[in-house]
Amino acid sequence: MTERQAQRRPHTARVAKERRPRRRPAIADYRRRTLIEGTIRSLAEHGVAGTTLKTIAEAAGASHGLVGHYFGTKDELLAAAYRHLCDTIAQAIARLARDVGPDALARLDATVAVTFDASVFDPVNLRAFVMFWHEALANPTLRAIKHELYDDYRATTAYLFARAAAEHGVAVDSRAASIGLLALIEGLWLELALDPATCTPAEAKAIGRAYIAGVLASPPPHKEAPWPAATP
Repeated sequence: MTERQAQRRPHTARVAKERRPRRRPAIADYRRRTLIEGTIRSLAEHGVAGTTLKTIAEAAGASHGLVGHYFGTKDELLAAAYRHLCDTIAQAIARLARDVGPDALARLDATVAVTFDASVFDPVNLRAFVMFWHEALANPTLRAIKHELYDDYRATTAYLFARAAAEHGVAVDSRAASIGLLALIEGLWLELALDPATCTPAEAKAIGRAYIAGVLASPPPHKEAPWPAATP
């Protein structure tokens, strides 16, 4: 199987049935996770406008009443599903970071590697993320979650750029480098959601790695005057 074919495989990891737990707290967690994953699949198939409590229940293999019991509204499920997707990537990055050790450059590389790894980078997650980004423009709850999680992500990545720069004896604007890496990754996700033939995941990883290498090979950054504050 080629890498591009692997990119188009069905979302089997999320669809596969788990053994249902027997204890009440575990059952509740299992049902909530099942509904969250059903929300992600519904978003990928129907979009935000076409996703309803009914389509979520069908995607999760659950009853409509169960959806209402655990979440109540579609907006609550959207918020839980968005946080779940972001947490999935953050946890995968953290696992790989532990494996590669404290080296800052290796941890930056792990960030790129994970975001285009088959464990998180598949057609369902890809389409769902695009739907979440679009919905966040008008949904203050999703926008607040995005700001919270992305601020943490940018801060961590900026710290790694600063450490990697110190280790390589170069000066970089670590905050700008972090913003640029995140924008590059999201841009590639968006482009591949719209046109999967644009590049393979391996090529996307290579683009991300080239960006990191370019930042760390650059001369000391030129400090520009700050942008004027936006007027109301």
